[in-house]
Amino acid sequence: MSRSLELAERLYDLVARLDRDDPVIPFNLGNVLDELGRERDAEIAYRQALARDPNFSDAWFNLGVFQEKVGREDEALSSYEKAFAVEPSYADALHNAALLLMRKRLFSAALKLLDQLVKTSQSDAGETKRLAHFCRLELKQEPARR
Repeated sequence: MSRSLELAERLYDLVARLDRDDPVIPFNLGNVLDELGRERDAEIAYRQALARDPNFSDAWFNLGVFQEKVGREDEALSSYEKAFAVEPSYADALHNAALLLMRKRLFSAALKLLDQLVKTSQSDAGETKRLAHFCRLELKQEPARR
C-alpha cells in the first residue's frame, strides 16, 4: 500500500509541476500525503489547491480536518465555514463545524448549523436531530448554571 502511495505522490508531484492551474492535482496530492502521514505537506498541498481555486469546498474541508487533527480548532472552524459558504449543503463541513462548536460549548451557534444540516441533507438526519436536541437542552440549562 505504502509503495503505491509513494508512486502516486511522485506522479501527482510531477503533474502538479506541469499543470499549475488545475486545483484537483494538488488536492489529490494532499490526500496522498495525508495517507502517508505527512500532514504538514498535505496542508501545503491543500493550500496550493485553494490558491488555484478559492472556491474548492473539498479542499477547505480537508484543510479543516487537518487543522482540527493538530489542535488548531479556530482555524478548522474557519475552514469548515468557508467550505459550506461555497457549498451551503456541504453536510460533512456543517457536521464537523457543529461538533467543534459543541465542544467549545457554543450551543446556539452549533444549533444553527445543525438546523441548516437537517434542512439541506437527508443523510443521518436522526443523528443530526439528536445533536440538535442536545444543544437545545444545554441552552435551556445555561441560565441555571449562571
